[in-house]
Amino acid sequence: MASFRKRGGKWQVQVRRSGAPSISRSFALKVDADRWVRKVETEIDKADLVQDRECLKKITLEDLLVRYKDQVTPRKKSVQQETYRINRILRHPISGTSLRLLSTGMFARFRDERLKKVGPQMVRHDLNLLSHVLKIAKVEWDIPIEKNPLDDLKKPSTPKSRDRRLLDGELEKIEDACKGTRSTFLLPMIRVAIETGMRKGEIMSLKCQDVDLEKSVLHLSDTKNGESRTVPLTTKAVETIRGRLATNGERVFPVQEATVRPAWD
Repeated sequence: MASFRKRGGKWQVQVRRSGAPSISRSFALKVDADRWVRKVETEIDKADLVQDRECLKKITLEDLLVRYKDQVTPRKKSVQQETYRINRILRHPISGTSLRLLSTGMFARFRDERLKKVGPQMVRHDLNLLSHVLKIAKVEWDIPIEKNPLDDLKKPSTPKSRDRRLLDGELEKIEDACKGTRSTFLLPMIRVAIETGMRKGEIMSLKCQDVDLEKSVLHLSDTKNGESRTVPLTTKAVETIRGRLATNGERVFPVQEATVRPAWD
């Protein structure tokens, strides 16, 4: 901060800033003193910013992703899916880039590379996650990120809503493919999904105590939109779930996202 004092017909000015020596000068006119103070404080601020941004060379995107996974992800309903997504991004070379070198172009190349392997919606999820990680780092962790490089990045267009249904013979092909794997849970999960329309996360979190086979219903207390609902069960769904209740503990499908996704792939 600056202090002004008029003495002997001149203005004496002193600029003090924590961690730096004070600077003093005298001026005949107050307007010149004000102009000098603004210039000195601007130069000090720039020097502080440069010094702060030097730490960006030592911090990588991987450091932020790991911290986010440990501190932020566990508070979300989608903890399993997001943990899987973060772990996958951590295996990508972009995670080893220092924050000083991250650029919009770098994320654009990451986007285009992912689009060759997966659909636009999954790529949007990746980019939204990365953008939020950088935002949390800047706002809550005091990382001196001047501008989020993802703010100006064009994201893939939102895909049209899906109305695709299984054609004749397709379910049989899926069942045959499942039987050719070592997975014992994938086929029952697919059958429950087809018979109920439940989301994957809802099926994975389904507890045995929430199933009423006598009434052919199940109760979902933890859904994507936060509202509980009751799901009617078809005869096939009842048969499938009954087979799971006889062999498992708390959850109908005691598996993790990191197991389900590779099995489906």
